[in-house]
Amino acid sequence: MALAPLFGVFYIIFSWSFRFNWVPSGKPQFVYFFLDTTLGRTSTIALPLLLGILALFYAFFVIIDDILLILGGGQIAHVGLVATLSVIVCRFKD
Repeated sequence: MALAPLFGVFYIIFSWSFRFNWVPSGKPQFVYFFLDTTLGRTSTIALPLLLGILALFYAFFVIIDDILLILGGGQIAHVGLVATLSVIVCRFKD
């Protein structure tokens, strides 16, 4: 697998390893609710979903990179792709 999902996994491991260090009392404190292992099923379901979404966005950027390679990868291709994605995703009102 590529680096982007590995960074996500590393961040989860980092957050879990520091769960006792965030507050002076020493009680476990999680950065996000979905990293809280005391919630049971909620965190168990949330973590694979988050990894899946991370991999989906990685695949999206790989496809965009392939499109740029097909278009030649020049300045005009980059500006055109950004403009096209902006028109698709953003709402422009006069």
